[in-house]
Amino acid sequence: MPVFFWKGWSAHVARTAGMAAAAQLDRASRAAPPNRISVNTMDVASARQVPWVRWCVIVALAAAGSGARAGDSAPQRPATVRERFLDWPHDRLSHLVEHVAQGADSLLSGNRDYDAPTGSYAVLGEAVTAYRGEDAADSHRAITRLKLNLPRTEDRLQVLIDRGLATLTRSDAQRDAEVAAGQTASDNSPFAALRLLVVDVLRLRVTTDVGARIRVPFDPFARLRADRSVPLGPWTALFSQTFLYSRQNDFQSNTQMAFQRPLASGVSFALVSDATWRSPEQAFQLSQTATLLWQQNERTLVGFEAGVLGTTEPWTEVTAYSFSARWRRQVYRQWLILEARPQLVYARDRGFRPLPSLTVQVEAFFGQGFLR
Repeated sequence: MPVFFWKGWSAHVARTAGMAAAAQLDRASRAAPPNRISVNTMDVASARQVPWVRWCVIVALAAAGSGARAGDSAPQRPATVRERFLDWPHDRLSHLVEHVAQGADSLLSGNRDYDAPTGSYAVLGEAVTAYRGEDAADSHRAITRLKLNLPRTEDRLQVLIDRGLATLTRSDAQRDAEVAAGQTASDNSPFAALRLLVVDVLRLRVTTDVGARIRVPFDPFARLRADRSVPLGPWTALFSQTFLYSRQNDFQSNTQMAFQRPLASGVSFALVSDATWRSPEQAFQLSQTATLLWQQNERTLVGFEAGVLGTTEPWTEVTAYSFSARWRRQVYRQWLILEARPQLVYARDRGFRPLPSLTVQVEAFFGQGFLR
């Protein structure tokens, strides 16, 4: 938090004023996102030219500091329900995530004196999907995600915990459409991995992951991914290639090409082509999606997605059409997220009859510094 002070104060007054200003800014940041906080100050030269302004500010800050010290000894107001059941657990878990990240960073880098924020975070949540169809059962899936940055390794290493290893390159709507069409089996098994950044130059980023799915039987895997972005006028071309090998699912390769561009302030459009080769089926799983995103304000995101899914075995054919909308909002501060996603899937296995569904998803983010 920034603390503004003027030259010429005694050390005691500066310390008192700094503590009071920091406390006030901390309360302001908790009441609103950081980008909404505004502080009006005078420059040093103006303060020197108007001495009474300087002395008024000194007296006011000193009084505020003494009031704060008196308030510390006075009985504290009872914590609100939100502070007791939301803010307090969130702060404790965020400290724990940062503590674990710094411990892992010190262990892997050999430097045990590093204590700056790492930007690491964890996500916990749940997604519930309700289908409207006699032959479709409702489902739910846990959301568990952890990303530990290790800056003392020159950001070459990261520790990851996530779910859905084989479908990480797909959107939630595309993954749900593939499962509804019978094109992909539902797999929300958690996995843990250590990521190594191999190359990160000239818009090219290459990473390799080594880890295992946390399930019985144990399923180790290795993954290599390369990403490249190229500006093309108002468009940006994004290319990615992923190779994944696991002991149980053998080998698969995913190629993805996307073109995206802004349409207006807060509005963007993207076209994504995706092809996945799976060795067990000896076939390509294909998809083409169009996405329109609109950031309504600082707390709300609205999106629309239309997609076509297909396969090459036993012959090349369209397996499903998918249409979905997405509403995502920060419902409490910046760390509690609510998302609603209605979707229609027209699958070949169902005679292209519509299968409507509604997914409601809640996510809580924990960590220090990653939102800044």
